[in-house]
Order: sequence, then structure tokens, then C-alpha cells
Amino acid sequence: MEQTFINGKVNLLIENYKALNEIKGSWQMGLIQHSCALAFTLKNKRISPRLVEERIELIKKNTGLFSNFRGYNIFYMATLLSFESNPESSFKIILEIYKNLKNEKFWGDTYLPLTASIVYENRDKMDYITCISKMKTVYEYMKKKHPFLTSSDDYCNIALIAIHSKNLEEDLEYIEKCYEFLNKNGFYKGNDLQALSQILLFSEDRT
Repeated sequence: MEQTFINGKVNLLIENYKALNEIKGSWQMGLIQHSCALAFTLKNKRISPRLVEERIELIKKNTGLFSNFRGYNIFYMATLLSFESNPESSFKIILEIYKNLKNEKFWGDTYLPLTASIVYENRDKMDYITCISKMKTVYEYMKKKHPFLTSSDDYCNIALIAIHSKNLEEDLEYIEKCYEFLNKNGFYKGNDLQALSQILLFSEDRT
């Protein structure tokens, strides 16, 4: 039974990867293609090249030529919108989340659209105003602890922490303990270790 499940996921991953290959301009994706294929396979969704291309045009229609929603981001965003029943409305909400993040002084670079999409995808767990407020708390804590490491590349993890944390104070302390413990056991201090410490928060085997 378990092997059947694994085979099904692997086959869907291959199908989704091939589907993304059919999209115009897919040669630009690079590793984003692998990320998209994996992300939507884990959600048990089958990617439609036609719908993704339609959503790419929707994004282009609603953003400027130099928008951060263009470039690599457009492929993930278009794939996400390809599963939405009302893609125009969904994209407007994502743009609104993006705007609110910028208003709260989150840097508007290529990481911010992906962060906005994470907040949007988890809207059933937490409304985006509350989420952004909690993200601000998480970011300020991390910036205080690691001023030279914490930057926009932490935004996606920060959003996930804000959404899933039941107790921000305890969870932020746990992340810091992980960072220090790993450093004392041979891991070099730096951005990669910070990211790893953040991810460990989501482990079911927390001690």
C-alpha cells in the first residue's frame, strides 16, 4: 500500500514536470520548474499547461514590465492561480497582501511575491492582516538576534512560522536554541544555519 502511494506521487511529479516543460518560455524557469512540480505534487494537484499559460497572461495584464511578479516568480504564481476558480479575484487578493507587506516595511524584492502567495494559500488558517502582524513580530525578533543574517530571504519561513505557531515567544526561543545547539555541534554560523533552525521548528520530534 505504501509503495503504491509512493509510486503514485512519483508518477504525478514526473507528469507535472513534463507539463511545465510544455509552457511557453519554460526554459527560463531553471530550478523553479522543479520547485513548482514538487510543490503541487505534494498537494496532489495535476498541472495544466494551458491554464498556467492563461494565468501568465493574467499576471502580465495586471502588473508592470519590471514587477517582482514577473521573471521566475510568474511561473509559480501562474501555476498557483491555475487551480483557483476565480483567478482574477485571487490575484487581486495576492496583490493586496503584497501591498500590505510593503506597507509594513518588508522589502519589495523577488522574495515578497512568494511570501504573499504563502499568506494567501493559508488564508483559511489565518487572515492576512493578523498574519502580517505576526510576521512583523517574528522578523523583528530575528533581526535583533541576527542583524547581519536576517533579510528578505527569510520572509517565506517567517510567514510559515507566523501562520503555524501556537506560541510565538516559545517558538522563537526554540529556533534560537536550535541555532546555538547546532553551532556548538559543528555547524558554522550563517544564513544556512539560520534557515535550518527555522525549519526545525516544524519537526514533530521537538525536544
